[in-house]
Amino acid sequence: MPTDRINREEQNLGFGFQSEREARFPPLVQLALMHYICNSRCRRCPVGLCNRGQMGGAGEYDPARRRFFPFESFGKIADEMGKHPWSILRFHGRGEPLLHPHYVDMIACAKKAGVGTVTSFTNATLLDEEKANAILDAGLDLMELSIDAYTEDRYREFRGTDYFKQVVQNAESFIRARNQKRCGTKVIVSAVDCPEFQPEKEEFRRFWSERADEVIFRPYHTYGGRLPLICARPPEEVVPCSQLWMRFSINPWGQVNACFNDWADEVLVGDLNDPGATIAQIWRGTEFDALREASLQGHSILKCCGTCLATRKGWVETYQRLLGKLRDRAPNRNLV
Repeated sequence: MPTDRINREEQNLGFGFQSEREARFPPLVQLALMHYICNSRCRRCPVGLCNRGQMGGAGEYDPARRRFFPFESFGKIADEMGKHPWSILRFHGRGEPLLHPHYVDMIACAKKAGVGTVTSFTNATLLDEEKANAILDAGLDLMELSIDAYTEDRYREFRGTDYFKQVVQNAESFIRARNQKRCGTKVIVSAVDCPEFQPEKEEFRRFWSERADEVIFRPYHTYGGRLPLICARPPEEVVPCSQLWMRFSINPWGQVNACFNDWADEVLVGDLNDPGATIAQIWRGTEFDALREASLQGHSILKCCGTCLATRKGWVETYQRLLGKLRDRAPNRNLV
């Protein structure tokens, strides 16, 4: 390896890579299962606003660009990740993951390939008994239930749908099925920590803490200016972006985004469709390393950087750490 590449690796390892193995392969691979496909109308999400008719039909919002990640392309990702079982696979989505026609098949494929930890999220609207059992039997390691509200009125205000009672029932049934099967799937319940949510935040925490393994509140963000900035942020020193050293984000076309918030796919660092392309090769490729070096020099690389907590001093990436803790924790089996 050339001397300048060794020096660059030493510099990056000192800032963001937490271990030598993470300098060779990403600790978290995030796969967006779809682009602008969802059954909800959330006020705090670009996809939901599109479903409300409040965002235009050009560029990333063009209905013609709606797409599922092809199942036939997934085996390559699963097989490479299976060689690094400590790395976490997260099924993400620019929409609702359970709408993917091969969602359960992809979980089973990943576990068969040897992926150590497979995680996902869902709005729980489609998480009926049949789907819940299929997901648990496929071997999902962690499910995040994005619920966002404690009361039906607030849910309707946030989500623009009347699924609240169904969602609560589905969430409780999923946890109950997990407990009855005595499997190790962990369950997180989450909400966006926006100003309107504050009056019922503690009730939400209390209710779901009695049922789930963890309750988390996700910071509100604007998706790179797509949503209004409704939460005041105190002036803070901008620091290098931690995500460049922690996450590998694959879009529904098999391309690799510099950041998972780059829904317009403006800054790509690689394409897994290219002959010979691998996760490991792109992770330490010249494009990705150049962005890390630019971030170290204080340069913003994306529009979303300006409103992102990951580039603010004192902010610590907690999701991966939370996943690591939950993997070693016994499930909460209070709901039977």
